[in-house]
Amino acid sequence: METYIGAEYIASPLGFGAKNNFEACKAGKTGIQKQLFDGIKQAQLPLAKWTDQISSYSLFDYLLGLVLEGIQAELTTEILTEKDTLVIISSTKGNIDALCAGDQQASLSHTAQKLQRKYNLYQQPLVLSQACISGTLALIIGADFVKNKHYKYVFVIGADVISKFVVSGFQCLYALDEDVCKPFDQDRKGLNLGEGAAGVLISASSSIYSKKCMQILGGANANDANHISGPSRTGEGLQLSIKWALERSKITAHDVDIINVHGTGTPYNDEMESKAYHSQQLDKVMALSLKGYFGHTLGAAGLIESVIGMQALREEMVLSAKGLDQQCVTYPLNLSHLNRKQKMTTMLKTAAGFGGVNAALIIQKQ
Repeated sequence: METYIGAEYIASPLGFGAKNNFEACKAGKTGIQKQLFDGIKQAQLPLAKWTDQISSYSLFDYLLGLVLEGIQAELTTEILTEKDTLVIISSTKGNIDALCAGDQQASLSHTAQKLQRKYNLYQQPLVLSQACISGTLALIIGADFVKNKHYKYVFVIGADVISKFVVSGFQCLYALDEDVCKPFDQDRKGLNLGEGAAGVLISASSSIYSKKCMQILGGANANDANHISGPSRTGEGLQLSIKWALERSKITAHDVDIINVHGTGTPYNDEMESKAYHSQQLDKVMALSLKGYFGHTLGAAGLIESVIGMQALREEMVLSAKGLDQQCVTYPLNLSHLNRKQKMTTMLKTAAGFGGVNAALIIQKQ
């Protein structure tokens, strides 16, 4: 069965809507600025422009609702309340600061219940929290649900917000760059945290979309079981994810036109990614690196970056790798210093995260 993906939406420091965010990236803008928490640079939403109803504890829920409504607006008919519709929520931390303050109603399970009540959903949303592959893995699982006829429509939405708890954790690991991150660069020092939300609809029907949709060919995930925070130095978990994703999609590495990389800017992540792509004969394929635009949005990263990648496929435009001056990984990637036109149909999206988790997904333009 063919599995379609479309009706994309993004809410980020660069703007609202998939097209607006892509245009901001094309213009070379970044959402990473010097913000809260000891002046550390991060990509934070412009809260001053938002309504008074948003508090620091309700922003997460508000973003999920905003994305859900944004996706529905891109469809030809109302399907949210149908029996065959499922919503998947992906997040790494959710309302972690509210939980730390003792608000038990801020747990992800309560968020799912609140979303179900607010939008009168027939099915209670499924929560997926798997570190930084959460968004990518949610797309893989959503596609499998549709392909195996468990649901006809799956809304995959994800969000993460900046919090003192998360910032402090990355500070303890010495994983934050005090300036704008530089993925794959010789001077990379770490990542910038970001906040935002994104989502798509996955469906067995292409007619539900008001604009031209794409297909999910297949995806896979693997755990390298190396360390609680550090990836396998050989990238073996990502290697397996890519290998299995290609096999499930019934294509080869030669059919991939662009790799939408994870590229956090940390020394270990970028190095292991280069080894994983090389092992699968993909290191010469054009690559798209997006953390310099949005920061690392954790559980939302896979969704935000997949949506931007879909815009890149539509416009056949490879964005410049922001922050890159001189590559320094064992097997250099095919990254561009400038925006460039490139004929492309098939995209590989990868992700990696704490606990040794890895994921790979293939999206193809029709």
